[in-house]
Amino acid sequence: MPRPRVNAQFRLPDKKRFFHAYPGFMTVLGVKKDLGRKFEVPALCLELWQGDEEMNNKLPFSKTKPNEFGIHKFQLQVRPLPNATSMDELPILDLNIYNTKQKLPELLNVDVPCMCREDGTPLKVVVEIANKAIEKPELCSFKDTRTGLIYMEAFTQTGPANTATKWVGRYYYSVDTQTQYYAETVNDTMHDKASQCWLDGVNVRFISSDKDAIIIPTKYITYYQMKRAERRIERITVMQHYLRRLNMKATFKWVGQELRRLRRNFDKYESDFYKEQRRLIARIERLKKFPYSQEHFELLYNEVFKWRTAEVDRINSLRHGASRIAELIELLSAESRMLVELDRRRVLAVKKRQEVLDERNLAKLGDPVQFISYKDLKVDLYLLRVQRAKLLNDMLAELKRPTQMKERIKILTEVKRMLGREKHFKKLAELFELVEREINILKHTRIKVNNTYTLHRRLNFLFKELIRTYSDPKTEEIPKHLCEVCSKVKPLSKFSLSVRKEQVTSCEKCQSVNLAGRNTMFFKAVLRAMHRDEKLRHTPGSLAFIMQIDDIRYIIEKIWHGRSILSLNNDLRILRLPRWVRSEPWAPWNCICVTEEEARYHNQIKDIHVTYDEKLHTHVKYHHFLSLQVFHKSIEVGIEHVETFEWWDVGLNKQRTMPPYAKD
Repeated sequence: MPRPRVNAQFRLPDKKRFFHAYPGFMTVLGVKKDLGRKFEVPALCLELWQGDEEMNNKLPFSKTKPNEFGIHKFQLQVRPLPNATSMDELPILDLNIYNTKQKLPELLNVDVPCMCREDGTPLKVVVEIANKAIEKPELCSFKDTRTGLIYMEAFTQTGPANTATKWVGRYYYSVDTQTQYYAETVNDTMHDKASQCWLDGVNVRFISSDKDAIIIPTKYITYYQMKRAERRIERITVMQHYLRRLNMKATFKWVGQELRRLRRNFDKYESDFYKEQRRLIARIERLKKFPYSQEHFELLYNEVFKWRTAEVDRINSLRHGASRIAELIELLSAESRMLVELDRRRVLAVKKRQEVLDERNLAKLGDPVQFISYKDLKVDLYLLRVQRAKLLNDMLAELKRPTQMKERIKILTEVKRMLGREKHFKKLAELFELVEREINILKHTRIKVNNTYTLHRRLNFLFKELIRTYSDPKTEEIPKHLCEVCSKVKPLSKFSLSVRKEQVTSCEKCQSVNLAGRNTMFFKAVLRAMHRDEKLRHTPGSLAFIMQIDDIRYIIEKIWHGRSILSLNNDLRILRLPRWVRSEPWAPWNCICVTEEEARYHNQIKDIHVTYDEKLHTHVKYHHFLSLQVFHKSIEVGIEHVETFEWWDVGLNKQRTMPPYAKD
């Protein structure tokens, strides 16, 4: 009975297939080694896949999955060597190399689905393949009588080119130039193989058989030399034995040291790990008892939520009806008390953290200015502000320190004396009053120092503000300001102040200079609007035609104070001077300063006495009175201007010199 075999089909990366039968006891690793030997590639480069699963090397080949015909199908893939540097070194599976070394199996097991046994399993048919040796012709070999070298298969070797032979023109092959190699191993010769030589006068023909033995004489050695050579092998063997033993002992010693080292490291790591775990647990428990940051309180809120959830689950599983409702109400009240207490502690922690931060910032104010000078010398520079901050910090520490009554009074007296030099502090009067109040309370009453806690808090708070506030007395002696006109920094006394200005912009020198050119375009727009309106009304006697830009500037800035009388808008770009009474010609005492939009609505009013109140009428009359005092002589100029028709040239093209009705 033949041994069970596994019929396998292998698929190469180039989609070529080949079949092979292997014994069932072989493993996947043995199959890889066999295929690597036949493809002439390392077995480490081969991978066997069945579907999407890679086969394990220790898996028996018979345990793989066959198809319905009993054939085990695999995908044969290659991967780069471990020491490969690029994909160009990837081995290639050449099927031609495999076919040269392939031997057909003698027996194959084939499952025939159409022929089944009584139990329903497919019938296995054993197919025997005749494996007869290929009959080859006699192979040529010859022996050189001079040198004693044996040339195998001489007729298949390539001779030299015809041009390289010394007999030009002849088809003669010289044995002297043919390839030779030494056969150092004993080769078995098949029965159907023979040897013969090519007779050329030098070589001798001979026929070999399986019983022939070729003896080649070697150099003669004596008996002593032979025994010595044998003992040499023995000594070499002994030396190799002790060398291997020594290497093995060194290896075991190194392995033992490495294992002990790893064990020590593992024990140390394990102890450190458990120590860190205990430290973290203790830290969490400590933070639960003494929280001081938002994350710590979030941890406590989470613990309360977990406790509430567990209690609700317990009550729902054990109680029903009224008892369940009562316990839930009690649980809710307990949770409320816990949350209120947590919020109170959180507020206290925030205050405490803010106090610590304030003390740290105040301490930084007393740190000296450090810099590196010549030869890397570190220099600490104590400026006046640094010395002051350090002195005040020391006094604040003394105020916070618990003391007896006499020592407290002494400290407060020193603080009171020091406050006499701090004149720039805005709350100095309040701080001075608090110090005197505490001194009077301690001297004239029986109240102890510990009972004035509220007074201490207020005193410490103001004292911290005093430390943060610093003003250089040299810079405050002469207040200065930047003039926007001349771009110079001058003392504030050199600037002209006005109640109608929101901020100081120019000095007195720049204010006295004629600045009409800066805002001329806004007053030109007002004058053009006045001319356009008066011409549409056909009022040649209006004083608007004799007004100049400086007159409009004076009316807007000096009389109407540069703002609208209705909305108090001071934007010069939109201010206008329409008529106050529409039925009378425009004049400085018959106009009103309003915005452009307000002027449109004002011109649509029929009765101004009904629309505007009495207070506004009084205000407008006052401005008209001021205008009449300034421009009372403009009436005579206006009459002369109208009679000479000079008003027609105002704002018109120079080609039009007279109005149409003047020609008559």
